[in-house]
Amino acid sequence: MMKDHINMLGCNPLIGTPFTPMFVSMNNCYDEKCRSMLKFLSFKHNIELHEGVYLATSGPSFETRAEYKMFNLMGADCVGMSTVPECIVAR
Repeated sequence: MMKDHINMLGCNPLIGTPFTPMFVSMNNCYDEKCRSMLKFLSFKHNIELHEGVYLATSGPSFETRAEYKMFNLMGADCVGMSTVPECIVAR
């Protein structure tokens, strides 16, 4: 049952871990030094780099045009299924 609970988006992937209480700060979830280095290297090598807001959905599905429009109105630039839970667990 724990495995099913962890795989569902909408439930924090840390539910059911042996660490209680568990709090993981998602402030700057991607290392700032690493991000700065990537920005520098992309500029140095003339590689276009984009930054934006990632929105996670539960999937597996292909969202409708109306959903993409709503996500855009919410401020999302990119939509996917797995990055958010993986990032939480990695933190």
